[in-house]
Amino acid sequence: MKKKIPLLSALILMLSMTTQGFAYVEESLVQLEPTYFGREVETIFKHVQENHKTIEYFTVGIYIEELSTGNKWIYNNGLVYDPSTNKTKGKFSSASAVKLPLAYATLRYMDKNDIPLSSTLYDPLSKDTYVLSDVIKDSIVTSSVAAYNKLIRWLTIPVANATLEADGIVNSTINSEMGLDAYWSLERNLRVYGTYNISRFTPEDYGLILKSIYNRSNEGNTYQTLLYQSLIDNIFHSRIPRGVNYRYDVAHKTGTYMKGGKISDAGIVLHPTNPYIIVVLTDKQDDFIKTEKFIRDYVWHIDELMTERTLVINRRIHMSVVNTDRFLLY
Repeated sequence: MKKKIPLLSALILMLSMTTQGFAYVEESLVQLEPTYFGREVETIFKHVQENHKTIEYFTVGIYIEELSTGNKWIYNNGLVYDPSTNKTKGKFSSASAVKLPLAYATLRYMDKNDIPLSSTLYDPLSKDTYVLSDVIKDSIVTSSVAAYNKLIRWLTIPVANATLEADGIVNSTINSEMGLDAYWSLERNLRVYGTYNISRFTPEDYGLILKSIYNRSNEGNTYQTLLYQSLIDNIFHSRIPRGVNYRYDVAHKTGTYMKGGKISDAGIVLHPTNPYIIVVLTDKQDDFIKTEKFIRDYVWHIDELMTERTLVINRRIHMSVVNTDRFLLY
């Protein structure tokens, strides 16, 4: 066990440093800080695993990024071969969470091609006339399957995936329309798209998309601002938002497919002093209620850590004693 140094002594030691010496120590700690971040997040994950032993962790994927520092932690980001598409992509077929990447790709395509948000389109299958911005919002806010499928039919899957790849989303893919829309069938998906699989995603790719939405909306991009606000307006709140006890907004998209045990959530937690991205994707889980509890518990612990870590924002290094036998450089 490492010897504890009283907090007062630590503060005196810091104050006694020369400016040059302190600058050297601060620079060294900044370089080491991502390692401390990773260790703390991993410690939390192991703690939560002990409290949720019924979860199948082989089919859990996680991505966490602290937006102020870029520190990140990833769990289970591997790839699998999908014989239906002859592609090696992310392990997770993320149910309705795929509506987030599609909405992002649609808006990036519209932005690049100067297509107005107010554009009115006609869908030949449903024979509906719709406004693009309304359908994008519906696909996120209420998780409308019909809206998602209309976007697929307009943008097309090759364009959607090419747009994602151009933004560095290379280990994931959108594959087909989603059931159970009135105009959807397995036969049609197989005939039109060659597969009925919805998507293949990694937790990291969701994180990259969320970070791009956050950065572009903060820069005033009207297309990504629409998506950002739609994610905040999402009507489903039982996972990440409940995990932070509804204390602040969460820009997020859930995914649920009970039969396949897919219970996921991917979002930006708008913590007032330390905003961060958290993505939790699950597959083949036996118990919906217990899986939601696991996600909420994990989010709660991560949020507590992010609150504690507010002291490292803007790379100000402080010493703080916590209830362990070691020092954390926060």
